[in-house]
Amino acid sequence: TTEIEGKLGTATETTLNIKNSGKDSVTLTPLLQPFTAAQTENGEVQYQDHIPAFLKYVQVYADGAIMKEVTLEPGEEKNLILKILIPREEKPQDYYFSLIMLSEPSLPEKVTSDKNVRAETAISAGVASHVLLSIEPKAIREVKLVDFSSPLLSRESKVSFRVRVTNESQNFTKVGGKITVENFLGNAIEDMEISQTLVLSRSTRLLTERNDKLDTSTSSKAN
Repeated sequence: TTEIEGKLGTATETTLNIKNSGKDSVTLTPLLQPFTAAQTENGEVQYQDHIPAFLKYVQVYADGAIMKEVTLEPGEEKNLILKILIPREEKPQDYYFSLIMLSEPSLPEKVTSDKNVRAETAISAGVASHVLLSIEPKAIREVKLVDFSSPLLSRESKVSFRVRVTNESQNFTKVGGKITVENFLGNAIEDMEISQTLVLSRSTRLLTERNDKLDTSTSSKAN
């Protein structure tokens, strides 16, 4: 996943690497496809039929020229340049889209968005690199904890946690935290870190449903 913050009236560019790890040569054509967060709340994205006019300002370059298609031999890799021109009259907001390299006309309905995904991707029928663009993003994000549930007291060896957050701001953000597990005396016996996770604008994300083996009677709270 590529994260970009841009300013009005400027141009920005980023490098993406593609590699053919297959046994046959492949010819690829680029496609820019907008997406939003899927209702599954687990990091999947849902592609949209409507193509925003802004995407005409996004171009993919290969070997110094606007890319129409590219052929990669087995084991060959190539750097692509994604160039984005942001007009002065553009409204500050987020745009989410995938750069999909197609070798067949089919388009997947959903592609998992993983915060640990690398820009280098093995070639297949259609591979995607997600791009998150924030134009003039606000410094402060509004994130609401909408659901935190766990047993108040438990004698079980495993305790279940469920944490859901909603990003109410107009820009994507990263959310993390810590769950402190205490025994019935109020002594902390374990801290569980929630790793930083991307949450798109106006969307809800399930951060964890983790089960951990704990000792004796415990209670928990989120920080």
